[in-house]
Amino acid sequence: MSCLSGAKRQRTQAQVDAGFGPVIPGCRSVQQYRKLNRIDEGTYGVVYRACDVETGEVVALKQLKLTAVKSDDGFPSSSLREISLLLEIQHPNVVRCREVVVGNSLQHIFMVMEYVEHELKVLLSKHIFAIAEMKCLLVQLLRGVGHLHQCWILHRDLKTSNILLDKNGVLKICDFGLARHFGQPLRPYTQRVQSLWYRAPEILLGQRIYSSAIDIWSVGCVFGELLLRRPLFEGKTELHQLGLIFGLAGLPSEESWPECQELPNWKLADSFKDLLPGWEVLAEHGSLSALGLDLLQSLLQLCPDRRSSAEVAQQHAYFVEVPQPQETEMLPTFKESNSEGRRSNSGRIVEQALKISEVTDASGDVDVVCFLNEPCVRKGAYQVPHYVVDGYYHDDGPPALDQIVESSRFLHEKLQANKKVLVVCPAGEKFASHRAFSALCTSAYPLLMKGCTLDAAVSVWTGHEVGFRQHSWAPLHKPAPPRHLSLAKCLEALDLAIRRKWLDVEHFNVRAFRDLCAEWDAAWVIPGQILLFADPVTTALDPDPATASHLVPPDSPNFFSWFESNQVTALVRLNKDRESGLDKSYDPNLFVELGMTHIQAAYDDTQGGVPPKDVLKKVIHGCDGIEKAIAFHCKAGFGRSGVCAAVLTIQRFDVPGEILLPWLRMCRPGTITTMQQAKFLQGLRGRDDVSKIMSQADECCTMQ
Repeated sequence: MSCLSGAKRQRTQAQVDAGFGPVIPGCRSVQQYRKLNRIDEGTYGVVYRACDVETGEVVALKQLKLTAVKSDDGFPSSSLREISLLLEIQHPNVVRCREVVVGNSLQHIFMVMEYVEHELKVLLSKHIFAIAEMKCLLVQLLRGVGHLHQCWILHRDLKTSNILLDKNGVLKICDFGLARHFGQPLRPYTQRVQSLWYRAPEILLGQRIYSSAIDIWSVGCVFGELLLRRPLFEGKTELHQLGLIFGLAGLPSEESWPECQELPNWKLADSFKDLLPGWEVLAEHGSLSALGLDLLQSLLQLCPDRRSSAEVAQQHAYFVEVPQPQETEMLPTFKESNSEGRRSNSGRIVEQALKISEVTDASGDVDVVCFLNEPCVRKGAYQVPHYVVDGYYHDDGPPALDQIVESSRFLHEKLQANKKVLVVCPAGEKFASHRAFSALCTSAYPLLMKGCTLDAAVSVWTGHEVGFRQHSWAPLHKPAPPRHLSLAKCLEALDLAIRRKWLDVEHFNVRAFRDLCAEWDAAWVIPGQILLFADPVTTALDPDPATASHLVPPDSPNFFSWFESNQVTALVRLNKDRESGLDKSYDPNLFVELGMTHIQAAYDDTQGGVPPKDVLKKVIHGCDGIEKAIAFHCKAGFGRSGVCAAVLTIQRFDVPGEILLPWLRMCRPGTITTMQQAKFLQGLRGRDDVSKIMSQADECCTMQ
């Protein structure tokens, strides 16, 4: 059922545009309130817990950020919309705005809102809700969203961090920074809405004329998160997000979504044409009944016109079957969390940084903490002397050269000689090595250029361990201890890293690259394990000389001699068994003459290169008892490939500490991904001046 139906809901755009009026004249002073503590910070403002100096009543005080796009009156349009909407909305499941107050200038404008004790995202990380309690929360969310849609308001940023719960069990929708009125007929709106994990498929596919159905999709994602206690779709990119969505709901067809193939980004769906619906994964969840699955499917219909409405969803039989929704006053009570601020990642990272500065031998008393653009850490939010390097966060692996240069120059300008700097680089376990490398490059650059003699500590904050589900990676909320290195250790690792022999024949001038790394050997360290790259050649197991001559130097050792020289006793091969329609298996008898164990682990790749749990178990059992070196071989490379998965698997299941020797047949490297990076790091290693390094990097662009 469409979220917009019936002539009674017609509304003209003129009515929409007439909804704004002046809100600043006559405002009281912010001095009427006293700040108690900082709760949280978002894109459009900072929220404080405060109290009325006259009555003592506790409120939430949101200071608006006036850096957004401004309206004709010089006031940010996003802030104007948020103020106007919240003053208009009156509903028990929507946070209430009491008034707007100002400071000494119009640059200090605050919204005074009712204070709500808890954030749903925080509660989900600490508490397992019973089925009746989940139903109570979900039906309240649907009531609040339904009221917004009846008032012709799109929220456009529904997620668990924007859903609050008060001490009486009443759910409140908050953060209307992206909200706006809409009319009928619909008109184009911006696509820069909704957090990625809660973004509707029509937005991902480029639709600009969208309806309240995008909010309903987000409600479905929140429902899934209540069940799983983790986000339902944890995409890293828009393409990855689409893959996760289609992996659950299946690929839309002309019958199920008639307009889908006309959307601007529909060609992205070609990557997932073989995916089948995976609802059975959720159907097996113990907390989800058949009626619950039916409701979830109605909220997560790919076609927005077939998606349920909030009004219809509230009447679903799921809320009638036993157990019925818990009464709000009977919901469990929790220790107030917002009285000390929402300490998501930012507070923990700062605390961890301080701990590192105390325990790192090389750092001693750290002068400056540098965060490599952890999104939760904001400039000026803490008293700890720190910098936040923007434009750096990169979840798909290591940063490109321009990111390293930009962040390094920033530090180069800010830091003085002989300053001790702590570089904090938050990362999940999968990207710990990439971020460590990025951090040491960024910190080493300004320190060397400044001639600094004191050490810098480089830390990787592993906020999540990596666990296994049947179809994807699942973050586990068990923070691992931080890793820290002195600058001396960083330079040692850097010296090894920049001398690797990896190349991408599609993008590199092979001769120039070969000259550049003429005397390089290759080595890299994964925390807790040893990886040696003795001489990673770039041919297949049995290469055709006619096609292999341009890939590797004539004197490169062949595949088998490379294994012999490194005393490899086992080869583990991870392959996508239906890649490009080709069979990727090789005859294991090729390795018998060398006395090598051969473990073939093929799988149907539907999860971005990550083998499923049964394949990884096969690898683990096959490796058990092998005393010497084990080689992991896959087609792609280091980052999201089977090699990375295999290394993490070995770590997690405590297989005895072998030397792991990845041999990468197609050499898509995971750290130095471009010749520009190699040139840059070569210059850094030689401690050349900044201008020379930059000129070397520029020259690389013309060497193709």
